Amino acid sequence: MAIMAKGMQNDVPTITGMNADEGSSSPSYGKIPMKDYKAQVERMYGDEAEEFLALYPFKSDEEAGLVQKESARDQSRVSTWMFAEYRAKTAKRRCISISLTELCHGLNTPTLEHFILVRYHMSSIT
Repeated sequence: MAIMAKGMQNDVPTITGMNADEGSSSPSYGKIPMKDYKAQVERMYGDEAEEFLALYPFKSDEEAGLVQKESARDQSRVSTWMFAEYRAKTAKRRCISISLTELCHGLNTPTLEHFILVRYHMSSIT
C-alpha cells in the first residue's frame, strides 16, 4: 500500500474482486452455530456489535450460517472497492471490480473463457 500511496505501482489496468463464497474452503463456513457466531461478532466489533447484528439478524443456527455468508460477501465487496478507491488516488489506468455470484453447473474453477458463462456483477472504478 505504501508503494501505491507514492504512485510507484505498475500502473496497468487492474481487475480486482472475489467469488461469492471465497470462504467455502473452510469446513465451518456458513455452519457456525448461532451462539458462536454472535460471540464472534461481539469479539470482532465490540461496542458496534449490536449495530452489526441489527444489519444481519438471525434467530436460528441455520439463519446464523446464512448471515455469516452474507456478511462475508459484503465485507469482501467493500474491501475490494476500498482497494480500488485507494489505488485510484495515484493510478491513471482503469480498475474493474468484479463480484462473481454464481458458477456454471459443473465448473469448480472459472477460467477466462468461463467469465462469459457466469452471472456476475461488475462495476468500473477509475
